[in-house]
Amino acid sequence: MKTVTCHEDSRFYAPTNVKTHCITDALGCMMRELSGTAKIECEDFNEYIDDSVDSLGLLIAKRSKKDLGLTKSNECACEGYEEKPFVEFLKALESLLQRVYSS
Repeated sequence: MKTVTCHEDSRFYAPTNVKTHCITDALGCMMRELSGTAKIECEDFNEYIDDSVDSLGLLIAKRSKKDLGLTKSNECACEGYEEKPFVEFLKALESLLQRVYSS
């Protein structure tokens, strides 16, 4: 998504140090940030954002089928994470996905 450019002052909730029982919620948070804030504040001529939203939706559905779904817990709330610039948000997303696929 290096070709995606966002407003300089754009900020996104970027889950880091996510507790194991909050992983699916964190993925949902990042999906909402991409489908909301990023769609409004970023330019994405190659539709990477849409592709990522679709992929995250599939991953969340897959985790839900394995009883690893959304908790809706305040402890796992999107707003509890720090807001960061898009580049740092992407690093947090990559880190979380590596964690999901390595377990």
